[in-house]
Amino acid sequence: RVGKTRVRDGLGWQLALVDRKPGEVLRVGLRRGAEDITVDVELGELGLAEPVPEEGMTQGLRFEAFTGEWDKLPDFDTLTPVETGSADTPSEAAFATDDGENYGLRFTGFVKVPRDGLYTFHTASDDGSRLYVGGQLLVDNDGLHSVWRRAGMARLQAGLHPITITFFERGGDEKLEVSFEGPEVGRQTIPKEAFFMRAPDP
Repeated sequence: RVGKTRVRDGLGWQLALVDRKPGEVLRVGLRRGAEDITVDVELGELGLAEPVPEEGMTQGLRFEAFTGEWDKLPDFDTLTPVETGSADTPSEAAFATDDGENYGLRFTGFVKVPRDGLYTFHTASDDGSRLYVGGQLLVDNDGLHSVWRRAGMARLQAGLHPITITFFERGGDEKLEVSFEGPEVGRQTIPKEAFFMRAPDP
């Protein structure tokens, strides 16, 4: 809990901090196993993540495709991709097996945000997905499930920021959609014009 507000997930934690100020002291209640813990924490100020230079970029994302049967996202670093390439946007359709089941995707590149401020990123996926910005896990939508939407927030300066999206499909329907919202930007599927990757060497 934050004060009297019950927190169930990362997004709930972010919402509990809305309108709070640096230097404010919060009473936070934690449950660790069967133990209840209460602590007082002083809020600091989280700076805006700085963008990367735009030189040498081209539009799109790189993807790696993997095959396997998983109940949750695997560690793709330990696997050998069966196909690599580029895609305009992160989608379940970037690659598929013959029967459309038992495969995974990892998209890497950069996302461009138009203004400084707090951005909320969403994934809607069937089965599991995760989204990282600047190496930080923002959205954890992992596991076997029908289309679920999960979200997470990051404070970003205008410009390009590293993004990674991972996804797997076990069986049944498959879906991956990535969206965002932020200052003067209503929630929308991230357009292809916002995704970039480093141009290949000549």
